[in-house]
Order: sequence, then C-alpha cells, then structure tokens
Amino acid sequence: MKTELTSLPNGLRIVTEKMPGLASAAVGLWVTAGGRHERPDQNGIAHFLEHMAFKGSTNLPPGELIGYLQREGLAFGPDTNAQTGFDSTVYQLDLPRNDAALVGEGLRILSEFDGRLLLAGDQIESERGVILSEKRVRDTPDSRAFQAMLDFLLPGTRYAEREPIGLEEVIRTAPRDQFATFYHDWYTPARSVVVVAGDVED
Repeated sequence: MKTELTSLPNGLRIVTEKMPGLASAAVGLWVTAGGRHERPDQNGIAHFLEHMAFKGSTNLPPGELIGYLQREGLAFGPDTNAQTGFDSTVYQLDLPRNDAALVGEGLRILSEFDGRLLLAGDQIESERGVILSEKRVRDTPDSRAFQAMLDFLLPGTRYAEREPIGLEEVIRTAPRDQFATFYHDWYTPARSVVVVAGDVED
C-alpha cells in the first residue's frame, strides 16, 4: 500500500491509499466538525446534517441518490456509511468496482455533500421523526453510563454537553436557518478531507 496526500489551494486535502490488485474501491469525506462545534441551540444539527446529505442537493434531487447507488450495486446502509462524532462527520461509499467512471461518480456525490446540499424544509420536517426514533434507540444503559463518565471526567466541556445525537428540543424545532448556518460555517474545503482507497489511477 502507498499513501499520498495532496493539498489543494482552497485548503481541501486529498488522501489516496493505493491498494494494487483490489477490484473494489472506497471513497470518503471527512469533515472536521461534529457535536463539539455546535452552539447550545444547535445541539444535534451536526448529526441531523449527516442525514440531510442523502435528502437532496443541487445536482441530486430528493429521492435520486439512493436509487442511483442501488443501480450501481451499492446497498443503502452496508455500502453507504456515515457517522457523526464529537469532532468530525464522516461519509463513506464502498464501491463494488474500481473503474474510473464509478470512482468519479462517488467523488461527485461527496462533492455534493460538501457544498451543495439543498436542506429543503420539507425534507428536514420529514426527517425529524427518524432522528427522534434513533435517539430513543440509543438511550441505553451503556450510553447513559458513557454520558455519566463524561460528566464526571470532563465537566463543563463540550464533550460532556454536546452528545452528537442532540437535544430533543433542537431535533423537533430547529429552523432551517440553523442547519444552513452550521453547514456553511463548517462544511468548507479547509475543513474537509477526501479519501480514495483502492487500485485506482490518480
């Protein structure tokens, strides 16, 4: 394996992990913004934006992305991963082939995530219940113990106060402008890293 790092003039970093002989490939986007970067009235927006990435962008209207991925052989879920933590939000597409056309399409999708999300009001409203359900599922003894540990070890810090799943009030009521503000503040080239892994050409 060979790892190469390229930095573009706008601050975007591109990491290429060469894996000779691998028939598949993976492309990813790492945005250095998560729960820790939210204001109190934004607690949950970083994670909510992760969901909104799949809900429409300038060149991928609502409903088009999932169908496209499925036609290319990607299962929504197993092959399209995303997660939000305290310090970052990560998107990954596991591609079934490493041909230039599909890798290029994967990178195009990531570019939509990183600068062209629509954040349509109706899509935000329809996703609120999904995230509230996820929050309920995550409310386990283990998660409560983890939060108690953060409260004890890091009192008063954003690690203790900005659980990425967010506050129920924010999830239920945050207006679109809160999403747009966080998105435009943090989803910038200088805070983004694109990763390409596989037997792919430069």
